[in-house]
Amino acid sequence: MIIKEISKNEFNKFSLNHIQNSYFQTSNYSTLMNNYKYDCLYIGAYKENKLIGVSLILYKSIAPLVKYGYAPRGFILDYLDNELLEEFTKKTKEFFARKNFAFIKINPELIYSKINIKSKKKEVIPESKKLVSHMRELGYQKLRNNLYFEAMLPKYNAIINLKKFNKNSVNNKCYVKSHSIINKSLKLKKGSLMDIKTFYEFIKEKSNKTLNYYEDFYRVFNKNDMVDLLLIDVDYYKYLEIFKNKLDTMCYERDEINNEFLANPFNNDLYLKKTDYDKKIASLEKSITLINKKLKEERSKEIIGGILAIKQNNKVSLVISGVNKDFTTLNYKYFLYYKTISYYKRLGYSFFDLNGISGNFTEKNPYKGLNNFKLSFNPDIYEYIGEFDLVINETYYNILWDSGKLRKEFIH
Repeated sequence: MIIKEISKNEFNKFSLNHIQNSYFQTSNYSTLMNNYKYDCLYIGAYKENKLIGVSLILYKSIAPLVKYGYAPRGFILDYLDNELLEEFTKKTKEFFARKNFAFIKINPELIYSKINIKSKKKEVIPESKKLVSHMRELGYQKLRNNLYFEAMLPKYNAIINLKKFNKNSVNNKCYVKSHSIINKSLKLKKGSLMDIKTFYEFIKEKSNKTLNYYEDFYRVFNKNDMVDLLLIDVDYYKYLEIFKNKLDTMCYERDEINNEFLANPFNNDLYLKKTDYDKKIASLEKSITLINKKLKEERSKEIIGGILAIKQNNKVSLVISGVNKDFTTLNYKYFLYYKTISYYKRLGYSFFDLNGISGNFTEKNPYKGLNNFKLSFNPDIYEYIGEFDLVINETYYNILWDSGKLRKEFIH
């Protein structure tokens, strides 16, 4: 086997048609990361003059004359072919040792287990368990368990089979919130590069990336029609009408409860019901005040949320989403996701990747809200094999860990 640098065209031709393809392993992603302190190269593995594996390698200098590499979502090759993996690993280490690399980080999109959400049990794939053990023997250092998004990319992903997705496949709460009467004031529309700045306001608190990054991201992937920005547009006149009608109904119902409570002032259930109505009415009144303010500012329509997604072959991957949190009474995040998923189903895609969730499925999970929201769409939950460092130069690698440089670079 020979490992050598290959051209972008050679890399694309192989990677885009491989079962392990990912938007992280594209020349588009390479172009993007060139703008953010990474250099890049493409490598190919040849056996008897046949290309049998490739990878985009992003790299940085992390110390004088020392570099590290990163193959986002891993090398593109058949990991389950033991002989191929052994030879590829050996030749890759030799190739990058000549270039003064300390290690190469990988996080392959290879399924280790499927999670049964009801029983909370993992169905581990035997071949994947053997693979992890084999990789350790070959010099791959297994890193953090990544239960709570500690690594570069999520280890647990929620993926919807769009062929099976319909109103009966989601849980009842999800469907009700997605089809609330309030959502008649909302519309899903396709955005453009000009809308990224507005969209960024909804995601800046949850992302460590800049506005420029997302503008570059959209620009780079849009060249191949691989990216969509889907937005929610609200009609405040319709929204106000619906809210006023809802407020009238709730005030009438609260008056009825108040009358019952006056007749039974020691009934705790009535008291709690009355208190709950008071809170909901106060929230509605707050929203109506906010809408009226926006209408006075001549803002009859406005973008209030969106999803950035990548399209690749038969799969759509959610990159990031965000919503305006001004209106706590409007559960439009469900509307946004349901309409987006339905949109790609109609276009004929097979899978929608909801992106990462936490691997903790207990009630004590600090990301319980995120998990519960995504699980309401009834996705399949997969655990990938995790993050590894292929150690090229053990001395350099240990010095970098001991100096704290790697923690500073990768642990946030």
